[in-house]
Amino acid sequence: MPNIIKRGVVLAAAASLALMSACSNGGTGTGADSSGKTPNASPGAVSSPKKENIELTVAWWGAQARHDLTIKVIDLFQKKYPHIKINTQYSAYDGYMDKLNVQFSAGNAPDVIQYGGSLPEFVSRGVVLPLDPYVGKIFHIENIDKSMVDAAKFDGKLYGISLGSNARTIVVNNTLLQKYGLSVPPNNWTWDDVKKLGIQFAAASNGAYLLKGFDFDLNGFEYFVNQRGKFLHKNGLIGFDKQDVMDWFVLFDDLRKNKVIPPSDFQTAEPKEIENSYLVKQKYAMALISSNQLEASQVVMKDQLSLHDLPHNAQGSGVPLRPSMFMAGYAKTKHPEEVAAFLDFMVNDPEATKILGSERGIPVSSKVRDQLKTSLNPTDKLVYEYVEYIGGSSKAPYTPDLPGVSESTKLFQVTSDKIGFKQLTLEKAVDELWTELEKIMKKYAK
Repeated sequence: MPNIIKRGVVLAAAASLALMSACSNGGTGTGADSSGKTPNASPGAVSSPKKENIELTVAWWGAQARHDLTIKVIDLFQKKYPHIKINTQYSAYDGYMDKLNVQFSAGNAPDVIQYGGSLPEFVSRGVVLPLDPYVGKIFHIENIDKSMVDAAKFDGKLYGISLGSNARTIVVNNTLLQKYGLSVPPNNWTWDDVKKLGIQFAAASNGAYLLKGFDFDLNGFEYFVNQRGKFLHKNGLIGFDKQDVMDWFVLFDDLRKNKVIPPSDFQTAEPKEIENSYLVKQKYAMALISSNQLEASQVVMKDQLSLHDLPHNAQGSGVPLRPSMFMAGYAKTKHPEEVAAFLDFMVNDPEATKILGSERGIPVSSKVRDQLKTSLNPTDKLVYEYVEYIGGSSKAPYTPDLPGVSESTKLFQVTSDKIGFKQLTLEKAVDELWTELEKIMKKYAK
């Protein structure tokens, strides 16, 4: 395996993947509304005999690149189904879930909704549409990886579909490292290698940092415990120890003291928009992202970016393959068949999947991957190669997000801030996190 995943020939389609897992100004758009004949022979065709004019609302979050691609797919869907008008609700991630929660409470949530790892939480609340009545009729899963179908099944029912598979990765600004005469170590680098390179980078760069800290990131912590032969949770129980949490925050506290990662006030001041992020502005050389997020950064940068595995320990990589973004229907939608047709369209239609590319991850349909692999752009090639590399080298299992993921994610962020701003000692902050985490697990226990 080369030291860094570089542009080149794509390996075989991601059939070997055993198990697979942003920001801009928001906006609202609508498509044209006209009547016409509905296709009735293609997969996903709406079978309603009425063909009445209806409206659906589709909600998602992401960077501008995702907005643009999704709107193109919606326009294409409306041309094929001219009796369906799509209203859009898109934004950056900040505030996205808060708005949805208000809409769920009011009973007027969008018909189609993008979720991350929080899908199980919303399924348990009864607000997600079961898709089983439409499978094989409107919604087709025969070419979709079984692991990706299973990732959206709960208590034997199918509640959505992932638009792609991805893996956590360190995005590296090759151009910036080369500017200071530094190179990226091999993929089996360690945290000692990170520290050494970070000290060198800080000395050469005069104010920039090698790595954006990610002690606040629950997905980063998952990789850390996977490397220790542990897991986030299983059967309602925490799968790691309080000492693991302590070791995680001690690691980043040491990197912060050695100027490998920035101080907390510097990092919290970073703008949310991708185009103004510190990676784009060359204030970081590296950052933790999901592999499918490479497109959003590369499209607004001239610098050459690449994808790198997270630091190893004796057990190797702890990075699992994961579903990326789930798309699912609202349980109270008035148009469940049309919702199922739209979901089918996003994962199976040749034109739609070509437009989406790998922005939300490597496509989950083997048929779609076979169609796309000969025409990938350079950025998509990097994503394909990295995901296939993780699929072939990492033994880390996929584990769904912690129960009450919104609360657990916020808990790690708050703990990181309390340590970084010296509001609490490491020991006290970790004690608080552990106590609150146990409460969250108990709250969401079945």
